[in-house]
Amino acid sequence: MGRTLDFRAPRAYAPTMVRPLRLALQLVLFLMLLSVVISIAAAQTGPLEKGALFLLGAGLVWLASRLRGTTTRPA
Repeated sequence: MGRTLDFRAPRAYAPTMVRPLRLALQLVLFLMLLSVVISIAAAQTGPLEKGALFLLGAGLVWLASRLRGTTTRPA
C-alpha cells in the first residue's frame, strides 16, 4: 500500500513528444518562408512591401535556426 511516486517517468516521453512538435513548427516556418519568397517575386509587390517581406523572411530564417538549435537532453 505504500506507493512511491516517480516524477521522472513522464520526462522519458518528452523527447519523443518534442521532436514531432519541433518538426511541425519547422514545416510551418518553411511554408511561411516560401509564401514570403513568392510574394517578393510577384510583380505587383512594391519596393517598400518587398523590403518588409525581406525582413519578415530574415526573421523566419532566424526563428527556424533558433528552433533547430534546441536540443532535448535527458535529465
